Amino acid sequence: MKILLINPFIENIYHSEIKSFLASPPVELIYLAGYLRQKGFDVNVLDARIENISFDHLAKYLEGINVVGVPSISASLDSSIKTLEICKSVNPECITIMGGPHISALPHETMQQYPVIDLGVIGEGETPLIKIIECIRNGKDFNDIPSIVYRKDKNVLLNKHRTFISDLDSLPFPAYDLLPLYKYTPKPSHIWTHRHVKITPYTLFFTSRGCPFDCAFCASQVIWGKKVRFKSADYVLKEVDLLVNRFGIKYFDISDDSFFSDKARLLQILDGFIARDYELYFSCMGRVDQVDMDILEKLKKAKCHLVRYGVESGSQKMLDLMNKKIRVSQIKEAFKLTRKVKLATVANFILGYPGETRESIQSTIDLIREIKPDGINVFNAIPLPGTRLCEIVNKAQNANIEFKHLHFFTDGFVLGSNSMPREDLVRFRKKIYIHFYFSLKFIMKGLISGSFFINIRQYLKGLYLLIKLISKR
Repeated sequence: MKILLINPFIENIYHSEIKSFLASPPVELIYLAGYLRQKGFDVNVLDARIENISFDHLAKYLEGINVVGVPSISASLDSSIKTLEICKSVNPECITIMGGPHISALPHETMQQYPVIDLGVIGEGETPLIKIIECIRNGKDFNDIPSIVYRKDKNVLLNKHRTFISDLDSLPFPAYDLLPLYKYTPKPSHIWTHRHVKITPYTLFFTSRGCPFDCAFCASQVIWGKKVRFKSADYVLKEVDLLVNRFGIKYFDISDDSFFSDKARLLQILDGFIARDYELYFSCMGRVDQVDMDILEKLKKAKCHLVRYGVESGSQKMLDLMNKKIRVSQIKEAFKLTRKVKLATVANFILGYPGETRESIQSTIDLIREIKPDGINVFNAIPLPGTRLCEIVNKAQNANIEFKHLHFFTDGFVLGSNSMPREDLVRFRKKIYIHFYFSLKFIMKGLISGSFFINIRQYLKGLYLLIKLISKR
């Protein structure tokens, strides 16, 4: 039995203005591939996106494939469906499986709308996927497999949810060898720094799963649940050794939702980085209410060069509406401390969450000026399936949501209100980007940066993206 996990080619879902942001490796697929391979199955991964394999040329990669799996990101759902349709056209007997956040949030609806999907995996994928493959191999039905949705006698059935994998150290390392890691680069906003760092080969990196918080706009819990599960520091360091010594990784992005949550474990990991002293740099995400000088100083010594904070808004009212569970004062203190140890920062904001006003946006603008981040992202509030924001929008019957517009850079679906019309939100977002990235201060910081000319291609990608975003009508 041959299994192929595909990261679908994107044709026109995200549009050209954010192709610069599509170069990250599909680590969710290599986690699954590593697990399947450990169990003795013949599995491969095809990243049609990074390899630029269009739908017209996909068929030649599908000969002899018995099982195909694809992810389900709401904005690129059409691409995943088209990929499965091509698989069925090449081999009608091929079993098609979809996993990921969209089908996890809307299992019945997705299966009913798209008959090309044979089975769906709900939430964390390793355990249900291996049971599906074993049932296919042994000719058994799927009745007893937890956390899947499937078809039986023309009906769509959803099996009960199972518990999550508690011991992440029991999992094999992701199958990094199945991806061309040298082709991937970090997002432009992840390298705003004054340090000379090499950014390739590159990968995303996870040391935990789950998030204990319940931000109203976030779909993380749809896959990973509310409880945080950590890899041990020893496991994390062994994986880093593998990435450096076997794959030559020079840069990675720690994308955990909860990297700072367990301080003792975090410091143990950072001490391991320091002791190894690899030529290896990284960025990470952090919450402003979990950071302190001990963490920041260790991050700097461990060759972290940039911390991304989920700020979301400069208005306490908006932070409370988003259920962010942070204070504006904590935001200011976190950026003050991070700047003190000379770590670069990126502040992420969300514009247009229900309740947004001109006054709350002005508070965000004022906060940006005060905290002085090295880079910013200003995302639209989008009602991802499975989030509280999606429930709010559905109850208000605000609009007929097209899934292809559910990405953070969309202007195709922008939440407006009587107090904050859609057109004003779009205009404010452009204004914030223009005032920040085209300021003389930002341009001069970039020009004198030790990494500017080394990573000029990434900076030009970021410039291209900015121009596309602010020129849209």
